[in-house]
Amino acid sequence: MQYVYLLRAGENHYKIGVATNILKRVGSIQTSNPNKVEIVKTIICEDAYQIEGRLHKSYIDVKAKGGSEWFVLEPREVIDLCIIMSSHDGAYKYTFDDKLGLMSLFEKHLQWKKSLEKKLDLIMNNYQKALARDFKTNIKSIQAEPVLALEEQNEPDEDPYISKAIELMRETGKLSTSLLQRKLRIGYGRAARIVDELEGRGLVSKLDGSLPRTILMPEGIPTEAALKAMDLIQ
Repeated sequence: MQYVYLLRAGENHYKIGVATNILKRVGSIQTSNPNKVEIVKTIICEDAYQIEGRLHKSYIDVKAKGGSEWFVLEPREVIDLCIIMSSHDGAYKYTFDDKLGLMSLFEKHLQWKKSLEKKLDLIMNNYQKALARDFKTNIKSIQAEPVLALEEQNEPDEDPYISKAIELMRETGKLSTSLLQRKLRIGYGRAARIVDELEGRGLVSKLDGSLPRTILMPEGIPTEAALKAMDLIQ
């Protein structure tokens, strides 16, 4: 009998794994992670490793770089994953003696479920408020937005949002998939491809676990001048 768990560390990094002692496992992971590690969802079952393997396979497309059990998930994906895990909950068939001995574990499990519902509600509410706020801001400033020369030079098969992402990176000094989704109002897949493209151009560092990416510019050259030197803008 083991736990299949879903842990969160940072903004959108989640770990899917198996443990016999879930609290001990969280403590072990926390010692090597700069972000607070939180329990999002757990289930207890006999075939824990089989369930873990199926979950890893289902979310292989959003697997984080640098960690075999870490994934980059959006709020909607987290909710779907918790629903899938709940469908396997109680797969272990307890005897009468088991139930007497594990009553406290079930009570803790129920508390975790209630805590999960509150956390997911908070995530979704904050996400929706951020979208509404950004939408209003974009409507007011859309007429004043300059058109970058890079867009005119784009090849037919190049994503036109790459130039907008570069401009956003210059303004904010940071870059992430979730930032592009909020500011450019595009889907996760498209935002992830743009980040990979900018990484390939050497403008941002590779993903290092749950740490934020680093904006890479030649030492001593201002951001705008550096972009001009790279022939990215006129």
